[in-house]
Amino acid sequence: MRKRVILILLVIAVVLGVYKVLTVTIPIREKDLNYENFSKIKVKDPSKFSFVVLGDNKNSYSTFDHMIRDINRHADEISFVMNTGDLVFDGDNLKYRLFLDQIEELKVPHMVVPGNHDLYDEGVNLYHKIFGAFYYSFVVGKSLFIVLDDANEVRVDPQQLYWLKKRMKESWNYAHTFCFMHVPLFDPRPHEHHCLKDRENAKKVLSILKEGKIDMVFCGHIHSYFRGSWDGVPYTITAGAGAELMGVDPKHYFYHYVIVNVNGDKVTYSVKKFFTPPYDYPLRISYDILLYILAFLRQQYLLILMILFLYVSFRLYHEKGLIAFVKALVVKVAADIKETSDKMRRR
Repeated sequence: MRKRVILILLVIAVVLGVYKVLTVTIPIREKDLNYENFSKIKVKDPSKFSFVVLGDNKNSYSTFDHMIRDINRHADEISFVMNTGDLVFDGDNLKYRLFLDQIEELKVPHMVVPGNHDLYDEGVNLYHKIFGAFYYSFVVGKSLFIVLDDANEVRVDPQQLYWLKKRMKESWNYAHTFCFMHVPLFDPRPHEHHCLKDRENAKKVLSILKEGKIDMVFCGHIHSYFRGSWDGVPYTITAGAGAELMGVDPKHYFYHYVIVNVNGDKVTYSVKKFFTPPYDYPLRISYDILLYILAFLRQQYLLILMILFLYVSFRLYHEKGLIAFVKALVVKVAADIKETSDKMRRR
């Protein structure tokens, strides 16, 4: 009976181990999801539609899932979702798979902006394989949408700046223009610098944006909500889709997404808030630690189960007996294979 239990546990452990290896190592197929999704956007009235902007959901398997369910409940009113980046904690194959599983539940198209975390390790190749171009533009109705790549946290490269100049000239042909990037050009908080490190480059980007007709620049990166203006160019920092928050001021640090309503010449913005941990540093730190623990369990539960099964096996049968049992099992399986092979040859 004991040997049977051990055999079952070992088989389960091996299956889990193989599945874990396959999950991590099998390449994710090329998708070009951004193009695929903005091609699916349908609006009944080109001058009247709504979309959601959110960002920095990395490591979130509770708040972000809750947001997805909430968006789905209003799928008839929301045409699509724009994510300002940091979709995953790093460029690990498994983390991207889990994120793709999450957004597969969305009932509306979902486009993304590259975030710095998304490109860590092997993330550059994975991001490009899954989502396509790092910067791009598309049109919905009478509105132009521009996505920039500043995930290096330093600057926007010259090629993009040249491309952006062209988009700014085009913006005058549209009723509205919305721009998206992950890292803000400037940090709205005094004495903080969680923004592009090359200040001159940030000023250059801003000067180009001022040449166009910009309704709003949406950014992420600073896990919070801020809204203001950079020398006349309006911006919104929306990075509260589930990652740890970066402060305790209730005016700025809460989980949320932004709903943008386009109605003719008018654009309105509303903030949808979600459950946020208490505004207290010890409690917030405890919540952040729990967030990472739960994320680890979600990402590595197969590995944990495999180790647990192996541990129980060793506990049920002392080490020497287990090794002998495994050897006997291998010999028996080999003998069975040989016997089956011999029978087939005789036939």
